[in-house]
Amino acid sequence: MEKRDSYFFRPRIGKNYWKGFRGYRTFVLGAYHFCREWHAMRYHCNHYEQCVREGRSREFNETCPIYLDRMDLYDGYYRISNSNIIEIDSYIEGERCPSYGEFTRRMTDKSGRLISSEDRENFWESVIFYNYIQHFLPEAEEFSYQDHKEELDADFPAFARVLDKLKPEIIYIWTDAIKDAVLNNRMSLAGIELVPCSREDVGSMSVWTITVKYAREGITSDVNSLLTEASVSWFKNMDKKTIIKEILTEISLYRRHDYNSGFVRHLPADISSAIQEKIQRLTYDDSAIISMTEVYQKLSELGDALASHKDSISLLTSQAKTVYSTFLYPGAIPVEGIQPEYLSLWKAGQSADLNRLDTTMTSDDILLAWVGDNEKMSLPVCHEIFEIMGKGRWKMALLMRTEDDMFYFKSFKESGYIESIYESQGFLLIIFSPDDNGSVMLYPDSIRKAYSQLTMLTPSKYRKKRATLTVFRKMLQKKYSIYNSSLLDKICLALYNAQDDNIIFVQNNSNGEDEIRCYDDENPKVIRLINDIRQYVAKYASNKNLLTYDKIQQMLNTDIKNIRKRISQIRCKRKGTGRHHR
Repeated sequence: MEKRDSYFFRPRIGKNYWKGFRGYRTFVLGAYHFCREWHAMRYHCNHYEQCVREGRSREFNETCPIYLDRMDLYDGYYRISNSNIIEIDSYIEGERCPSYGEFTRRMTDKSGRLISSEDRENFWESVIFYNYIQHFLPEAEEFSYQDHKEELDADFPAFARVLDKLKPEIIYIWTDAIKDAVLNNRMSLAGIELVPCSREDVGSMSVWTITVKYAREGITSDVNSLLTEASVSWFKNMDKKTIIKEILTEISLYRRHDYNSGFVRHLPADISSAIQEKIQRLTYDDSAIISMTEVYQKLSELGDALASHKDSISLLTSQAKTVYSTFLYPGAIPVEGIQPEYLSLWKAGQSADLNRLDTTMTSDDILLAWVGDNEKMSLPVCHEIFEIMGKGRWKMALLMRTEDDMFYFKSFKESGYIESIYESQGFLLIIFSPDDNGSVMLYPDSIRKAYSQLTMLTPSKYRKKRATLTVFRKMLQKKYSIYNSSLLDKICLALYNAQDDNIIFVQNNSNGEDEIRCYDDENPKVIRLINDIRQYVAKYASNKNLLTYDKIQQMLNTDIKNIRKRISQIRCKRKGTGRHHR
């Protein structure tokens, strides 16, 4: 018999299928549809012999007299190829069907009890239903695989097409004959492994549980095909990394049931619906998401960061009971709520939320987080994580670029949680622990000189701050030709106190030279610092223009507008200009 490569009876896909039934994409595989001759005669059917007995049901899809009078009225819903959909819809609406009832009762743990309409809908909207045989049979009957081997084998390619399209993780197969047909043909599946697990009697029929495993090669091929289509049709002139990011972001929105915020709504209507269907299929497809995430991480700076700190991260995670991560890491549980969120999608049913970490993680766990690719973790989130860490007493390891460290200086210092800092090939691995560390370790030791800004990440109580007085002195002498000892002492002490008060910090510039930076230009203390330095120049320098307001701002790498006016306001506040009235 000729093989049928495409299915005729459309599978009924529950609206919640991609969310899964009990966490898994579930496929209910029935046996067949049947049409009794007396029923066909009642509707004056003239092609029962060809449609049913000869197995040519496809030819009469839109001419079946049973559905003909309702086909136009319901916009093509009533047709033979929709039989799977019509049967389950009818059962949900209350039609009696013993086999569906027994199976629903078993799957919803309602054994011996009445099944409510809500129970029916909740279950069948969470699964796929599809009958294996792709034409009508004349009667409901029992038969073996061996008795109908040729016919059952011919319908296997259609079943394989459903597997490939909808990628279920668990299949419940009704009857031994269909189970034998599936397992005897499974070797022809490319990149899909079917593993039989158990058999049980449900009512009058046997039900087999089969798990489905997908080879990574097949998934990779599917993803590459999708990305190629996206680059041609959706994201013209965009690089591969950006395309993957956009798709993963869209999937993240779909998981939150937000269908109106992504890129799809900006596309022409004629292609947006097809794209929505593809993305909906991917929304809970862990294998495809893992494949895309792996490609994204390799193409992004995160791939280089993971490679440069591979040994340190491996050692760190080997000591942890459970690893939580904002990026794809072997064996880790993804954490949502920390940017970038599209890197925490790879386990749909096992993700953790930032707001629940205090009750989820234990003191033996560790959180891995990545900040890069211009996707900075916001400072409020950073503070929130430190607060949660203090409650749960667990560790965090943060991967970031050395050039991004300035953004977090103050938060890191104030937390007091830094345990150690690793620098390698332009990336930092900073380990935070709520324990009293006593000191902060820097690796390798050479970074104390090559990356002096890293010492500024350490809490103030651990730093030898006196050494920075020498740094300030050398800087003033070299850059501004200040050699008056009294003036040097006054300015250096002012800068030292400002550093201790978290107003300024010292870092290396691109030329390897020390330079001063302000944490916050708008801090009133910065203006007071500028005023104090100017006052020292006026008092101790023979050249009163040695350091003007502009030069002082240049020294502090800040540019405060209307500096003279603002300093005047500060002086007025210090003196007190309010009038006294009797």
